[in-house]
Amino acid sequence: MFFTRMAPIPGLIFVGFTTACLLIAILARTDIPADIRFYPLGCELSAAFFALFALRELDSACRRIYLHGLEQTLRIEDLASQNRSLDLLSDTDALTGAGNRRQFEKALGQLRPSRSAAHFLLLVDIDYFKQINDRFGHQVGDACLREAVVVMKGLLRPNDTIARVGGDEFAILLMECMVLDARRTADRVCVGVADHRFEVEGRFHHLSVTIGGAEWDPGRDVAQLFARADSALYQAKRAGRDRVAWATPVDVALSSSPGSDGADTFAA
Repeated sequence: MFFTRMAPIPGLIFVGFTTACLLIAILARTDIPADIRFYPLGCELSAAFFALFALRELDSACRRIYLHGLEQTLRIEDLASQNRSLDLLSDTDALTGAGNRRQFEKALGQLRPSRSAAHFLLLVDIDYFKQINDRFGHQVGDACLREAVVVMKGLLRPNDTIARVGGDEFAILLMECMVLDARRTADRVCVGVADHRFEVEGRFHHLSVTIGGAEWDPGRDVAQLFARADSALYQAKRAGRDRVAWATPVDVALSSSPGSDGADTFAA
């Protein structure tokens, strides 16, 4: 834009300089007849007028091209922003704000073996959630789901992924995590949800979660990873819920009871 604004200036300088030189030369020559003495100067000024007019048109054309390019750039950026928003919406669960199954499958597709750490899948099931809906209504249940996601997100790292894969079922992908850290994270989520007071419409509700965890094996497909985590989840449910169970090969299959008593709990 600076160039287009400055385009006529060199032409003006050139015309002014050559006109002054030609005028000095004409005045210095006394042998030129008076009737044609200023003829060359008139020719030059006429040519200069058309040259400056052409420069002005060139400047206007450059401005139009620049503005058109700027408009196109802004339009492309706006479309890109809209596409990013659509991608975000298509990857987000509308109710809870967690990722949806599509986003989680994307994250699983990006798993790569790591020499220094491993990847872990946690399947999280809210215990007896149907009782919340039956007793207080789906509006209260939905609010509890949203708040549960906020609690769980606050206990995870920024590079971990949480997604809603069912009505009250969530999947968490722990990226590049040590075995001990994965266990601690699962226990922290279990305890964090159980200790949280879910306040909806002035009433407090208690929720607990059961978690099944499995370590990703690069030699197995994702379906097997889900099957192993799901098996660990049902193992934890059979053991009393409100706890974490791990599938092999995370050392050995184990279950922990981070809750106070490990019993099935539900309270208004």
